[in-house]
Parts: sequence; structure tokens; C-alpha cells
Amino acid sequence: MALISLVGPHAIGKTTAIQRWAKRYHKLTAISCDLGLVYNFHNKQKEKGWQGSAEEKRALVQKWQKWNGVVVIESARTDIIRFMEGEGHLILVTCNWELHEMNMRERCAAKNKKFREDYWTEGKLVYESCGRYLNSAEKNMPHHDLFPIWNKQTDWQSVDARFGELFRRYHNKSARRI
Repeated sequence: MALISLVGPHAIGKTTAIQRWAKRYHKLTAISCDLGLVYNFHNKQKEKGWQGSAEEKRALVQKWQKWNGVVVIESARTDIIRFMEGEGHLILVTCNWELHEMNMRERCAAKNKKFREDYWTEGKLVYESCGRYLNSAEKNMPHHDLFPIWNKQTDWQSVDARFGELFRRYHNKSARRI
């Protein structure tokens, strides 16, 4: 079994990426922690979301580590990095604060919610777009791939290519063990 985590800020395109990968790679199980959904080529099912105590979250990661094949976990939450405990592979996506602000404004508008100017200060946007992800990755998983997303339409191509390399490598290793 191989575990790959895709972690980065909200509204950057992570869920879209794992849905695309689940359709492309038939032996992949893709989990959206934030939405509590499991995707694979054949279906989409509801799974317990990323909530609860630290023990419950650690138990979820341990459960996913036991699944056969390649599993990708997508989340905007950094605690997934800590609970991986150095196992698997981390793909970290970040963006600049201006793009993050634009993405969050679009998400608020799409959900018919108000973008709170008092909450989303420049400092908060800088921290939420890359700071907290880099801090957590360097502390918990020093070996990771980092992809800054400046343009959602073009920059995901390099993330897709790296994920394809990882999937083939891990899938071939797990196939040889059977």
C-alpha cells in the first residue's frame, strides 16, 4: 500500500485534481478529508470526514494505510501531515496571498456568503496560503514535493505529472508484492 497526501490551501483545486486522478488511474482510491468522500474509478462513497479527536484522526490514517493499492488523501488541514508520521509521500501545493484572496472571494460568492475583510487580512492570507503548510511540512515531513500554484489552469499540469510518476512507482511496487 502506498499513501500519498495532497495538502494545500482551500479553493486551490485539490478536490478537482483527486477526482480527475480517480477517473484516470483505475487502481487509485482518492479521499477528500474535508468533504468526507472516497472516490475511485467506479463510484463515490461517503466516508467519515476529517473530524474528531487526535486519536480518531490517527486511527483514520492507520486504516487508510492498510488499504490495498495506492491511496491519495486530499486536505486543507495540516494535521494530516503530522498524522502521516513520516510514512508515504507528501505533495504540498501553495499559492501567493493575492491568488488565495481571489479564490476565497470566488468561493464565498459561489456559496452566497460574505467575504470578511476584517478576518482575511494580508497577514492571515499569507499564513493561510503557504506559511502554515511550509512550517508543518518542514517539521513533520522534510522530504516532500512543493508546487507553488500561480495559475490554476496551467500550474496543475506539473502536479499531475508528478502524481502520475508517484502512482506508477507505488502501483508497480504493490503489484509485485501480490
